[in-house]
Amino acid sequence: MRAWLVVVVVALLGLAGCRDSPAARPSPPPRPLPAAAAAPAPLTYRVVAHHRLPLRVRGLAVHADHVAYVRGAGRLTWTSWRTGAAVTAYRSHGRLTMLPGGGRWCHLVDATAPGRLLTLDLSTGRVSWAARRGRATLVGELNDERIEVVHRLAHGRRGTPADLYLVDQQPHPDTPRRRLTRGGRVVAAAYDGRHQLVWTERLPRIADPHTLWTADLFRPQQPPTPVPVPEGRPFTPIAGAGYVGWTADALHLWLAPVSGGPATAVPGDLAADTWPSASGRLTARVVRDHGHDRLEVLRVDAP
Repeated sequence: MRAWLVVVVVALLGLAGCRDSPAARPSPPPRPLPAAAAAPAPLTYRVVAHHRLPLRVRGLAVHADHVAYVRGAGRLTWTSWRTGAAVTAYRSHGRLTMLPGGGRWCHLVDATAPGRLLTLDLSTGRVSWAARRGRATLVGELNDERIEVVHRLAHGRRGTPADLYLVDQQPHPDTPRRRLTRGGRVVAAAYDGRHQLVWTERLPRIADPHTLWTADLFRPQQPPTPVPVPEGRPFTPIAGAGYVGWTADALHLWLAPVSGGPATAVPGDLAADTWPSASGRLTARVVRDHGHDRLEVLRVDAP
């Protein structure tokens, strides 16, 4: 009897040991792996309007429902991209040159008045005159300030040194202009009309643009962000609602979201002496198609 009790006690102790051993305990459920960061999404676009244009169109500007371009040597045309109805807003007796830019105001230089700047209001079709600002190129206006590319004189160097500045509309001796870039390598710039700025920079002793940059004017503490350029040299930058664009070697249109997503190439060859223009979610361009020029207006949706 006593031997039987000893066997029972030993068996019970063995069972208790099994319950307390790590091998007998239930394994905890596996921890879920952290989700991988989603890759930045590309933007999307679709063509919302297209119209055939006459030959020898130069330049391009878009704002809201209207576009403008120079036809022939000196005929400024203002047209609705929705209907195609066009009027001549201004006619020059010399050569009329449109300046790349963005926003409501389109700026041109008339060879018959080189010291003055011709301004077209793309909303109304009205034309006005203003004095040119020396070596400064107007990019856009923000509240009571102007965004300008200011060129400096330099002898013996290829490529005129230039930087971006924020200039008060009514300059005051105690209010210096704010310098936005350094190095004197700015080639061209564009402004989305709100707070996003995009520009190209060149390498030392080289005139053509090499890199593309963007910055938020409402966040001056953040450094400029480089925009990857998959191919070619980035000419004629544009700034839209949440995206930027440029032309690769002045031939093909590329678009990229400001959020950092991949760049998208828009098929088609740009017509000579034209460039894309952006206004909000719209981007306009002139495409060479089977021997004639075609205006295309794209609606761009950035992620």
